[in-house]
This record gives sequence, structure tokens and C-alpha cells, in this order.
Amino acid sequence: MIIHNIMKVKTIILSFVAVIGLSALAMACSKPKVPEAVKRAFAQKFPTAQHVRWDEEEEGEFEAEFKMDGHEASASFQADGTWLETEMEVEVNDLPQAVKLAVSDQFANFEVEEAEQIETPNWARAYEVKLENEAQKVEVEAVFDAQGTLLKKKVEQGEDEEHEENQH
Repeated sequence: MIIHNIMKVKTIILSFVAVIGLSALAMACSKPKVPEAVKRAFAQKFPTAQHVRWDEEEEGEFEAEFKMDGHEASASFQADGTWLETEMEVEVNDLPQAVKLAVSDQFANFEVEEAEQIETPNWARAYEVKLENEAQKVEVEAVFDAQGTLLKKKVEQGEDEEHEENQH
């Protein structure tokens, strides 16, 4: 009788743990509820996008990751459908010459990790370059216009410090 009751308790506990685990997994894997206004704005702006994956970046901001014209891209929208930003990967060699020169002049001791062409309501075409100086444990995100003018710089020193500067 006691062994039978212990087995029942074990079964109940294991069932409870399994239900909680599966619920947590389902919540972690669930797709964000993307507002219709965001979907419409995305489809209008990027009619040829393929393999679209949505994520909620923060409360009320949605990001679509997708492929377009053979490139990886992402676009961010507010919940009301207002477009915020588009980023498209570019090869470092494909950056405008003025941007490459500005990077080598201003960040001589840094290695370029990746580059993206970005577009925002304020910047028709800009280039975000992610740089790293491993020896000094410094990472920089620098945004340039096509003429090589530094528009914005975000510096991460070590693991904790972060500093952002708008240049213009």
C-alpha cells in the first residue's frame, strides 16, 4: 500500500514537471504576434522578400529578418506599421571607397568584423561597420555616410562599458 502511494506521488510529480517543461518550451518557441499594420507595411516596402522570420525586439518594436536580392537583411517597424530601419549585409570590399578610407584612417588598429548598409528615416543610405581591437578589448559600431563622414559611433570597452556618440 505504501509503495503504491509512493508510485502515485512520483507519477504525479513527474507529470507536473513534464507539463511545466513543455509549457516553457512552447512559450520559448512561440512566434511573436505581429500586428497586421506591421505585416502590411513590410509587404509594401519589401515585396520581393523571402524567408521572412519575425521577432519582437522590444515592447512594440518588431523586426523581420529576410533574404532579398541574395542578401541577408532585416527591417524594424513600430507596432503601428511605422518603418524604423533597414539593414542589409554587404561585403567589406563592396563598401564605398570613401567609407573604406575613413575606416582605415579613423580605426587603424581595428579589424572589420562585418558591414551593413543601413537606411533609416534620417539616413537615406549609410554604412554600419562593426570593428574590433582584440588587444584593447574594444568593439566599435561606426556609422558612415557614403562620403565617409562619421555619423555615429558606439564604443564598448571590455564587457561592461558602453558609450555612444552622434557625430551630426
